[in-house]
Amino acid sequence: MATEITTLKMFNNIKKIDFGEKPVFFKFSGPWCKACKDLDKNIECIPDVVIYEINVENDEFESFLIENNVYSIPDTIITYKSNEVRFQGVRTPDELNEMITSIKGN
Repeated sequence: MATEITTLKMFNNIKKIDFGEKPVFFKFSGPWCKACKDLDKNIECIPDVVIYEINVENDEFESFLIENNVYSIPDTIITYKSNEVRFQGVRTPDELNEMITSIKGN
């Protein structure tokens, strides 16, 4: 289950947290987005991850979205320690696991 990030300050603070061995998903999405819901189902198949969701309709993130070229959703960042990978659209559980393995350096 995803936790919603409602402010840019909250987002920046969470990005600084050391989650140990857990990969962290930051998913930019909208509640009306079918592809976002499909991605949610696939992320839920991945064990031992932390999931945060940012609503792209939140005005607090308007300049952040522009600066980071978030133009289509879902737009997702997976972080693990100091490594990260970003992708747009839906990925299968297998593809998500491959990305996690890649950023873990395994």
